[in-house]
Amino acid sequence: MQVRTNLPHSLTSFIGRKREVRQVRALVADTRLITLTGSGGTGKTRLALEAARGLVDHFADGVWLVELAPLTQARLIQPRLAFALQLHEQPGRPLTATLSDYLRTKHILLLLDNCEHLAAEVASMVEAFLQVSPGLHVLVTSRVQLGIGGERTWPVPQLVEAEATALFGKRAGHARDGFRLTPQNSAAVMEICRRLDGVPLAIELAAARLRTISLDEIAARLTDRFALLTGGSRTALPRHQTLQATMDWSHELLPPAAQRLWRRLAVFAGSFELAAAEAVSADEVLDQTQVIDLLTVLVDSSIVQVHESAGARRYQLLETVREYGLQKLEDAGETETLRRRHLEWFLALAHRAEPEWRGANQAPWLDRLEADLDNVRAALDYSRTDPDRVDDGLALASALWLLWHSRGHIGESRQWLSSLLDQARPGRARAYGLNVAGFMAYVQGETAAAVPLLEESLRLNETLGDRPGANFSLLRLGIGLYYNNEVERAITVLDQALSRYRESGDRIGIYVCAYELAEALTMSGEYARATTLHKESLALKQQQGDAWHIGLSYFGLGLLAWLQGDHRQAVARLRESISLRHELEEWWGLTRALEALAWVEASRADLRRAAHLMGAAAAMLERSSTALSPNYLVHHEQCLQTVTVGLTLTEFESAWAAGYRLPAAQAVQYALKGGSLPTHEARRPGDVSPREAEIAGLVATGMTNRQIASKLHLAERTVDAHVEHIMNKLGYRSRAQIAAWIARSTPSPSGGGQGGGL
Repeated sequence: MQVRTNLPHSLTSFIGRKREVRQVRALVADTRLITLTGSGGTGKTRLALEAARGLVDHFADGVWLVELAPLTQARLIQPRLAFALQLHEQPGRPLTATLSDYLRTKHILLLLDNCEHLAAEVASMVEAFLQVSPGLHVLVTSRVQLGIGGERTWPVPQLVEAEATALFGKRAGHARDGFRLTPQNSAAVMEICRRLDGVPLAIELAAARLRTISLDEIAARLTDRFALLTGGSRTALPRHQTLQATMDWSHELLPPAAQRLWRRLAVFAGSFELAAAEAVSADEVLDQTQVIDLLTVLVDSSIVQVHESAGARRYQLLETVREYGLQKLEDAGETETLRRRHLEWFLALAHRAEPEWRGANQAPWLDRLEADLDNVRAALDYSRTDPDRVDDGLALASALWLLWHSRGHIGESRQWLSSLLDQARPGRARAYGLNVAGFMAYVQGETAAAVPLLEESLRLNETLGDRPGANFSLLRLGIGLYYNNEVERAITVLDQALSRYRESGDRIGIYVCAYELAEALTMSGEYARATTLHKESLALKQQQGDAWHIGLSYFGLGLLAWLQGDHRQAVARLRESISLRHELEEWWGLTRALEALAWVEASRADLRRAAHLMGAAAAMLERSSTALSPNYLVHHEQCLQTVTVGLTLTEFESAWAAGYRLPAAQAVQYALKGGSLPTHEARRPGDVSPREAEIAGLVATGMTNRQIASKLHLAERTVDAHVEHIMNKLGYRSRAQIAAWIARSTPSPSGGGQGGGL
């Protein structure tokens, strides 16, 4: 059964607010934009989550949580939304357009949580999507309203007395075994809750103190703090004053060492591991051996939250608590020092991870680094603010190349690399950054952009006398040339790189280079040498336990068998590649293996199955934010020609669309096991995306793909892919047919045209 939500399961009970939950659910069902407002700690997020859980069945396309609190830059809002929706960037196309196309036909609820620090940018995005997506509903939590038309603002009220005392009693029972509300303590509890203004976070923090002090002591300390705060600024919001008082009170109850750790942990964005907390927070004043005990104090005081992720315990500060810690960090003059240590820790972690990209521990390390992605972003963001730290940031972004590639963050990685390369010094960090930027470009299908980057990387490494760096740049230059369909030049470069790796005895370099050279030789018809190199490469990969590269070898051996006419062996090898890639959740390689399987099926005259697989591969290309590189396009176009000659236009369009609509898991099973295709509604002719409709209109004017790319600020290869998708969806073979379709689809001035196509 398809999952239609990413809402987290609550670990603690939801107390009270039944009426508010019903009200919010009714508002969300009837109004397209609802903003829950209130100061930090009022329970906006918890109320929104509780309301949203009861709406999953109301929205056909689900309810999706987008957590914005860790973000520091507006440009990361849309990537975070796309990640929540499991969408991926499309090469050369604005993410806004991809999101708009997706949301346009959905009946869906988005829960945008903690928007206040990005309110203007969130408002602009939400307004644009609401205008084009009639089935979209948005529930926002923010300290301020978005301020756009159609917004319904709903201030989150304080807990009423009965709810507040019930919450205190429940949480106090967790803090002190045996505690329960009684006639004897109820007056004191009600007084505490009243003075905390019924703010849930403040009440929970107060209840947690029962581990160390009595109810009467809590009440007395609250009286002192609120008396002090009422003498402050009268222009500040009362609830903000109250929350600040609660934070101050909670902070001052802690021993000085725990206070110090609190503010230092605030440097982490999102969650973090114990080892990270120890390394970043400790110094000559705060000994590393103290951190675990002090962290326990903060956990017990409800300052730090704990959860399990990827089999490890991770810690996190609630956003309000983190903001308070950042203020204290700034007051202590430690912000710069802690941000530097934070960057250094994640750079060291990335350097530890990078060798694991080539071994049996790939998956655990990918999971670990993905859990820290918000911290990585924060570290990269900091590195760009200090010229002395730019090279560290570039080294961090470069070392995580497999994370970016395999977990669907290729477009984001290229943005980080580009901005850091603009500032980097001409040293080893820059040379490697150019290498990784070239790699990211060619895996995204932008091979023309990749080759110059890799050539510059090679020159710089040679100037620096960095032989291993030069070897790696030479290898990836050869791959870039091969992907750009410069096969003969690629063979020359890869031969040279392989000789260097053999000379140095670098086993990993040998097996990577031998595989890539074998692929290039396959395409040039040198099958005997290609077979020898493939066997050598696969054996070394299997010794190393490098699953990611083993999947590549199966793909390459499948292509080799296919071009030699051994279709049975080709299918077997490609299925091995598909199975392994699916296990690794690696969409880039999976897409190409599905595409290649279509080529084999076309060669053995199973044209309808080939069309199904081409459609499925096209959908995954969009998912992986990539396009086929020129070397593979040659075979794609030959396959397309074979299939469209052998099937009628209606048959081809129907089969391609059926494959395109398959969910990824079903497409994989269909590729692995064959049999009949699961039944899905075929795409209607003319059901193209807005971007494809725009490009179709320009094709109809007689513009070339290069002219269209220039006009729309896209890569020419991206336009090539769009035109191909248009033809596939419409069942056409020529640009003239597209132009005729546009003419039929464009309404006449009187409104009597065909309409609907665009």
